[in-house]
Amino acid sequence: AVCGQYARAREIAEHALELPLAPSPLQWAYHVSIRFMGGDYAGAVRAANAAGDLSYVPGYKASALYHLGDRAGAASELNRFFDITRKKWVGSEPPTDANITRWLLTMVPIRQPEDWQRVRDGLAGAGAPVEGLAHHQW
Repeated sequence: AVCGQYARAREIAEHALELPLAPSPLQWAYHVSIRFMGGDYAGAVRAANAAGDLSYVPGYKASALYHLGDRAGAASELNRFFDITRKKWVGSEPPTDANITRWLLTMVPIRQPEDWQRVRDGLAGAGAPVEGLAHHQW
């Protein structure tokens, strides 16, 4: 999905859900980004609810909620994402909102600039500091 192959990603992910084992939170986390990149924001939120607080999930959920028009829910989820990430943060940079946002937007090399922009725009709309961040800015 992050390579712009939305239909193929969705096909593989849906097949995995049909297997006899119950999907793990990690599997649901993949569905969050697959559904988000494919423009299925409601599906991304549902997958995020199943994935829990894994890594980037609450950040993507905040962005998806913004795109669904739930500004208050997006802001609340973004603040929750910042709090969760701060508790797990490792590294020399301080876990500021700006550094956490930059981490989220650069952790995966999203191929299509418009996909990256939609993640960024949703985060910005939820209240994240995104000034100076650009696609493929490593």
